[in-house]
Amino acid sequence: MLLTSWLIFTLKRFIMKLTYNVIIIALILLLSVSCTTKKISPYYQAPHVFRFMFKDSLGIGKITNPHDTDISIFYSFDNKKNYIDDFLVYENPDTPNQYQFSTRDIATISSNQQVKNFTIEFADGQTGNLYVDVERIDNGGDDACMCRFPYREVRYNGKKIEPYKDLQGYDVYVFEK
Repeated sequence: MLLTSWLIFTLKRFIMKLTYNVIIIALILLLSVSCTTKKISPYYQAPHVFRFMFKDSLGIGKITNPHDTDISIFYSFDNKKNYIDDFLVYENPDTPNQYQFSTRDIATISSNQQVKNFTIEFADGQTGNLYVDVERIDNGGDDACMCRFPYREVRYNGKKIEPYKDLQGYDVYVFEK
């Protein structure tokens, strides 16, 4: 009788542990399958920063005073004037006392919203027309993070501009002002 009770007790314990393990394994499999319905990449390729500066026809930097760096960039979308918020000004690493401007928003707006025309407003009231064509190329199939954003064309006041590589290896567009 004692042996039978012990055997029944042990068998019940074994079945409970087995059931518990089966439930845990089933939950793990269910969660792992439900989380892999869409591939998620650890890599996100953001658009390259759009860097530019102004020089005169002789190649001499036009903006050498930090107070002259007060410019703004806007574009029209849905009949509304939208200003670029992501906008930085810093001293050019190649030529001290000359300033470069940069923004990542122009590439994102050009590629995602298909807006290609921007206007640069200077502190003295002058404006310049900027055309930036950036294409979004999805490489990852279901994975929305695997994209490239090549610059197809950049024009300033109608003139096509080719970038040069600065000392840090970045593309910089130089506009005549």
